[in-house]
Amino acid sequence: MGKHILFFVHGMGRHDDKWHHAGANVLRNALTDYDAFRGIRFDDQIEAVPIVYDDIIETWRRKMAEDFAAFRRALLGGLDPGDSSKARSVEKQLDKVEGWIGAGEPGLVWSHAMDVVLYRFFALLWMAIDVSVSRQILAKIKDGRFLTWSVIGHSLGTSVVHNTLNSLYGTGFSGQPPIIPSEFRPRAIMMVANVSRVLQRPGAKVLESRVQPGPASAGRLCGFYLNVRHRFDPFVYPKPFQPDSWPDASTYATLAYQHIQPAHIHFEPDELFKVHDLDHYLKNPRVHVPLFRAIFGTSMIPDPEFEEVRQQFDVAAGSSNVQLARSRLEAMLPASSGNWVSIINSIKRLFS
Repeated sequence: MGKHILFFVHGMGRHDDKWHHAGANVLRNALTDYDAFRGIRFDDQIEAVPIVYDDIIETWRRKMAEDFAAFRRALLGGLDPGDSSKARSVEKQLDKVEGWIGAGEPGLVWSHAMDVVLYRFFALLWMAIDVSVSRQILAKIKDGRFLTWSVIGHSLGTSVVHNTLNSLYGTGFSGQPPIIPSEFRPRAIMMVANVSRVLQRPGAKVLESRVQPGPASAGRLCGFYLNVRHRFDPFVYPKPFQPDSWPDASTYATLAYQHIQPAHIHFEPDELFKVHDLDHYLKNPRVHVPLFRAIFGTSMIPDPEFEEVRQQFDVAAGSSNVQLARSRLEAMLPASSGNWVSIINSIKRLFS
């Protein structure tokens, strides 16, 4: 029997081909906590495969930083040298714009916030990313050694996963005809820190596309859709993905769609940014057990064992610092009525 491929699609920020190691190691260690997997090696069952598209974004980041710097020099150089008050006013406005987007700065605003803006609004960029991701997935799933596959999208990667699969099974890419769901589709799609709805494109609404769980005969693109949003992660609040009885009541009743809301805090109050980390999410059995069940079978981890592991995890998370970290994060949570700008502002608050 071939291994199950588990793709990891990264989110905002800089990533290389080893970025998935932290999350994969969490799953690797967690698997042995359950009776059905004693003596079974994670790597004998699962091929953890990173999907990387940051090289495309990095090219655009560099270009935009250079262009903004050139624009600034040209604009200030073209002002009347005798009108110093006007020059100061323009320079202050440029400082505001530069500060807002983090242009040219080495910090996380530029490497995180601009990823969101670029992927949502720049067609040439998002088309290049979607094509690259689809090719990386196709190259692996066409390998005859692998019979089944699933995908974890994290943060911005949830939008990338949705858009790529929506096209891969809808119109196809670059001469590749659309894949037929009844012939080959992911067993599970796990969307961690799901921002796909707030970043959705007009022609690819995430609640209406075929990227839904259910029968392949109905054109659904996965067996399980696991939506994971941490209650104290500010990025999942603007226009959240949290449908009721989705995609329909009968499918929802089978737990093919699950809305998972962990609330654990496994970091110190001065490490609030970790609330968004993929490995922090995956540590919680409320997150990784539904994934293991989706991949290996829903009966593999019985409910009593699941409950026992949850209780042990919650006890281990107890700390006098947890409430302080939780209070600080609560103060950062944006309104659910927010938009992509709210995500940018959250990035600035959380990573500053």
